[in-house]
Amino acid sequence: MNEPENDTMMNAQSVAALRVLACPMADDHSGSGAKTVGHYLAKLVMKVWCEGECFNGKRPFGNSGWQWDLHEALIDDGLVEGGDEDDGSRRAESECDELIHQALLYLEQMMLNIPAIFAMANTDHGDTGRTGTALNIIREHTTWNAS
Repeated sequence: MNEPENDTMMNAQSVAALRVLACPMADDHSGSGAKTVGHYLAKLVMKVWCEGECFNGKRPFGNSGWQWDLHEALIDDGLVEGGDEDDGSRRAESECDELIHQALLYLEQMMLNIPAIFAMANTDHGDTGRTGTALNIIREHTTWNAS
């Protein structure tokens, strides 16, 4: 059975990715209504899914330049230093893109671990003598609030 990589689930890269996903979105210029970068990305995926072939990648929430909304959040929160000059601005944009990319890779890895978490649900948990439900195991590995 493939088990989730518990020893690496909360390494420095994971914490950094979670920090990006939890980064607040201060002003909603995009019209997404997102509260955090992670919330924005989830809304973006939902929009792609719901609109299908009609999805407008240039203006997913009505405004172009939507990636800047994410960059601005990362800069405002101090995760990336903003640049005033062209070179500094390009460097900040590149750093923001890399942080978002790493956060997406983390989400991908979390999704790949879900089958293993469910497989662990009905197994004996060593000396504790307990078996857990998939929901309890997921709670141990993630924090999620459906509201």
